[in-house]
Amino acid sequence: MHISFDEVKEFVPRVPYPRLSDEDGSIPRICMAPTILQALRAIPGGGDAVRNMQSVGMPVVVHAYYLHGCEIVDNSVVKKMVSDAIFTGETWAVTKPAKVVRVDWELSNMLYSDTLTEDGRSSWRVESADLKRVPHQDNWMNLAKTVMPGREEEFISKIPKHLSFRTLMQNLPEDVAYRGGGILIRRRRKMTILNT
Repeated sequence: MHISFDEVKEFVPRVPYPRLSDEDGSIPRICMAPTILQALRAIPGGGDAVRNMQSVGMPVVVHAYYLHGCEIVDNSVVKKMVSDAIFTGETWAVTKPAKVVRVDWELSNMLYSDTLTEDGRSSWRVESADLKRVPHQDNWMNLAKTVMPGREEEFISKIPKHLSFRTLMQNLPEDVAYRGGGILIRRRRKMTILNT
């Protein structure tokens, strides 16, 4: 399964970015793992995104995509090309899937550990969580309902189109602050204010 915080419209193998410095940078793929927690551990900043979603007070929902009818590179091969694959169980789909089934899962009762990234930064890892299957949801809309109840569409309209939900959530402490009834998003010296 492949998990994402953002909705994925189409699955096409690509070389992922960001990736570990010693990770293969030539084989286009769709990264997958056997479990949701293993998949979260394989996403750079995945635990940070989950923790920040929880701290904002919104539902912690991940989209699990079950891919069928594609060529799979087994973990025994992947772990030779991705140093953390021994822990994450990562596998790769290297062809476009014939069928994709999406299931949304809400995480609760998370247990975290504080880990170090390969560049020495502190990062949260989700060690355990309770999972509950939920109807399909949009994390941007869930965030809007949390920070601007009754004005969700206005909130959504102000989100920069290039910004992924995961990027926002994994960088929340340094990129986002509540200010004056709004959310301030800082991006490379530019600021966008989402007023509430």
